[in-house]
Amino acid sequence: MATSEQQNIDLTKEFSLLPAGYDILKSIEKTNDSQEVTRKVAAFREKIQSCREMLEKIPGVDTNVEKQKRELEFYQNKYKEKCELLEQYRTLPLFTHTPNMQGR
Repeated sequence: MATSEQQNIDLTKEFSLLPAGYDILKSIEKTNDSQEVTRKVAAFREKIQSCREMLEKIPGVDTNVEKQKRELEFYQNKYKEKCELLEQYRTLPLFTHTPNMQGR
């Protein structure tokens, strides 16, 4: 569970863009060093690109709402069918009556 929390913390840190933007604005305001500002802007662009790449790797992100609804309905129906089959199997004599083990 700690690993899951750490992944969330890392993602939060990775997608936190405001501090980098603030750092760029502060550099523009305080110094007139265009190389420093250019370097920070390039780093900011790399961070945005990294975020985009991570978002593209999320499974199902390209699936539209209609397809998600169809898949949800399909799997809900499968679940219902399996529950009904399980209930049928539970009522079979094999599972409802225990064999007489007196001979052992």
